[in-house]
Amino acid sequence: MDPLPVSFTRKVLIASAISLAVVLGVWFLFHTAQIVLLFYVGVLLALVLHAGAGVLGRYLRIPGVWSLVAFLLLLVAAFWLVGRLLAPPVADQLNQLGDQLPEAVERLEERARQYPLVRRALDQLPGAVETVQQTDWLAGVRGLFSVTAAVLTGVAVFLAVGIYLAADPAAYTHVLVQLFPVARRRRIAAVLERLGHVLRMWLLGRALGMTFVGMLTAIGLFALDMPLALALGLIAGLLDFIPNIGPLLAAVPALLIALMEGPTLALYVAALYLGIQALEGYLIVPLIEQKVVRIAPALNVIGQILLTVMFGFLGLLLATPLIVMLMVLVQELYIKDVLEAGRSRPEPG
Repeated sequence: MDPLPVSFTRKVLIASAISLAVVLGVWFLFHTAQIVLLFYVGVLLALVLHAGAGVLGRYLRIPGVWSLVAFLLLLVAAFWLVGRLLAPPVADQLNQLGDQLPEAVERLEERARQYPLVRRALDQLPGAVETVQQTDWLAGVRGLFSVTAAVLTGVAVFLAVGIYLAADPAAYTHVLVQLFPVARRRRIAAVLERLGHVLRMWLLGRALGMTFVGMLTAIGLFALDMPLALALGLIAGLLDFIPNIGPLLAAVPALLIALMEGPTLALYVAALYLGIQALEGYLIVPLIEQKVVRIAPALNVIGQILLTVMFGFLGLLLATPLIVMLMVLVQELYIKDVLEAGRSRPEPG
């Protein structure tokens, strides 16, 4: 038999099998995206817990699992203390914010109608402003804290995944490494270690940035005699987890409330938010990029939009860490292992 047809048929079958596997993989990921994303949240939580337990274990000289238990107890105590001190005033201010935002939108409409061009535009959208005024502006924020079955299930899933992974991460990485050929296992283990380090540093940078933004925002708004400074600072700190888009969303309620007091205060508030973001960009972000990978802002925004359209709020929340993970994998497994394989020295000039 002529070997050429057999070779061609084999290549066609291999290509067809690969194409089918890709299609099935995409279909599976799309239909299980929420579960996969929750699992990824659990992985991020495991990285934080494992790192914190390691530091605490070295300081207290206690073994791995017990250091994790001690770190979890320390976290619970810290959250209880912070909640005991800050929860009542913050909850009261969030309720006031929800009551005042519709009034702020109404006043903004009244001022905007003083300009003929804006008035004509609003007249062409009958009922739009009324719909906005009737919207619960804090529905998204309150939804994060609402006790629903879906939220409880999601929290239980990523907490369980995070704690189990943090208790014995080597066992799970060993199983994953075993899925690869023997010759590649050491390299895959090194890539996983690099990926874990990068994600831990990114999470640490985000935590520092969120704390920085939340505290400075609350202090700055208080200095401007702005009402609801604590609630607005909390919102700014939480939304700062989402780079680029989060700070814009956080500034909206603050500007609306400031406009109720007058345009001068609104300008000061806008300058405050811009100044804080500039400080974070020059202080926190460079520190993150020294230990992580540099993400082009345009790539980050595109990823956030795509993942939000595909998977909703959870996709927006996890867009940046997913992009970080993808970039590390591309650098390690494609650029270094494929494009730069066998290069013993840099190319001249």
